[in-house]
Amino acid sequence: MARNGLARDLYELLSAMHFAVSLLTVLAIAVIVGTVLKQAEPYPNNVVRFGQFCARYLKKRQGCMTFTTPAGSCSF
Repeated sequence: MARNGLARDLYELLSAMHFAVSLLTVLAIAVIVGTVLKQAEPYPNNVVRFGQFCARYLKKRQGCMTFTTPAGSCSF
């Protein structure tokens, strides 16, 4: 009986308009961040572009290395 209620609650959540708007908002923020931050950008370029504080934060969090793969796992 609890499974039926859980499935119904999940369906209601996924079909709710506020959930869709929230997902689109998160997606839009991710797209903006992905557009602004270039992948594998050298540290001095980030200092010039974003300032010392943000560049240190990006370096510490590896913010510009989001979509990297281990060496040898991707061959072209």
